[in-house]
Amino acid sequence: MPSGGGSGIVKQFGNPADGDIPLAGDYDGDGKTDIAVYDPVAKEFLVLTSSSNYTTPITMYLPATLPTTDFYIPLIGNFEGNGITDFVIFDRTTSTFYVYRPDGTLIRVQQLGIAGHNNVGL
Repeated sequence: MPSGGGSGIVKQFGNPADGDIPLAGDYDGDGKTDIAVYDPVAKEFLVLTSSSNYTTPITMYLPATLPTTDFYIPLIGNFEGNGITDFVIFDRTTSTFYVYRPDGTLIRVQQLGIAGHNNVGL
């Protein structure tokens, strides 16, 4: 329920058959939570922003230069301290984090842990 009253938001978004993973965050920096999913089959993030009234999806494709693997774990966070949620892909095979702005700009690559171990990024 929105804090100002009124009705809540019900939105079919993503593809449950693909195992889409929900990742709510503020992807446009307006101070309101946006709806997002990570599609592990297409290897892309889909976002519906509050500033578009949750009507216009934005797609952030993972770059072709990112190795293709089925061992990605999607994460989110505000890694630049600017109030905008960034996307993160954690590659379990290499223990490497890839941090992207919502526009798809790669802002950091960081290995943490031992490649080949069962490290889990959180």
